[in-house]
Amino acid sequence: MPGRSLSSPSTPFDEAVDFQSVSKELVIYSPTAQHFVVVAWPVTAKGRRILPSGIRDWLRARGLHWVCFCGIVDDTSSSSVRIVNGQSGGVFACCNKEPSVCGFFLNLSRLYNTVTLFSDYRALPTTKSGNLPCMGEILSKFIRTAPYVPGPHFEDYCGEHVIDYPGVLQLSGGRRGRTSLGRTHRQGRLPLPTCRSAAVLYAPRRGRGYSAYSRAQRDREALTDREVRAALANRARTRIIRKQRVLGSANILPRLHREMGQLERVENAAGPYHAHSGKAVKSGREGTLVNRLLVGKGVSSYDMDGLIELCGRCKFHFLASSLRSHVLVCSGPNTTQD
Repeated sequence: MPGRSLSSPSTPFDEAVDFQSVSKELVIYSPTAQHFVVVAWPVTAKGRRILPSGIRDWLRARGLHWVCFCGIVDDTSSSSVRIVNGQSGGVFACCNKEPSVCGFFLNLSRLYNTVTLFSDYRALPTTKSGNLPCMGEILSKFIRTAPYVPGPHFEDYCGEHVIDYPGVLQLSGGRRGRTSLGRTHRQGRLPLPTCRSAAVLYAPRRGRGYSAYSRAQRDREALTDREVRAALANRARTRIIRKQRVLGSANILPRLHREMGQLERVENAAGPYHAHSGKAVKSGREGTLVNRLLVGKGVSSYDMDGLIELCGRCKFHFLASSLRSHVLVCSGPNTTQD
């Protein structure tokens, strides 16, 4: 059986690939959250699931793209995964590179019948509408509410937006007939499915390894469009049936919930405190940049210009939106040289 020896060192992608390979949901990497996350399967406004063959166009219409696990070690990467058609007729999403480096692999044709999370993604308008999503608010909600588990559900998120990656589109094609789309697994594990042998599918069996995923099993677990529409009724845009299997005890959101809570409750002032009417920024360009800094993504020197400004009296730095209110009440010594 192909694989690597038990003595081989682990890779940075192991946890993500292991989680993805046993999950019945869409598992992708989120540079915004800096971890792998679960996203809901997109549906139309009437509750009909987008077909696997239509996922690429659905993402492109909203200026979105999925990033493979290569982003775990290269946070500057803006390359999307490739959504391809296998020789068996299935639709797959795989690593951007050939041969696969990170082991990212989604059998969209199988997941179409197993996912239990759905969303019409009203917060992600099409680019044709001329509206832009507020990614800062989406991230803020995730930081406040996401549980401390590997692969949490990232609500209202379905990939990176072109606003952060100008010119990047969801890729497709270029991989038809490949012999391998996955990584080499640890000894004793079955390899990931390939386009050439995609008729043989694998799925978890009560958490005890892998078993052949028969058509009968797939049909029993499939959800009808009527059930999806029912899940979307009464403003319930997401349906959760099963709990996601938890692998390990990794904490993927180190203290960010607490940091965001503090950001929203206290003033953005680092110097001597004076009560005033300024409010913490939670949306808009400034809020988006602050959220990026909180999750460690960083911002460019162009974005930093004008984000932080200096108070001439107390010599402390403030967010530009807070400085205007602070200077009205600041009583610090004015050390500005004429």
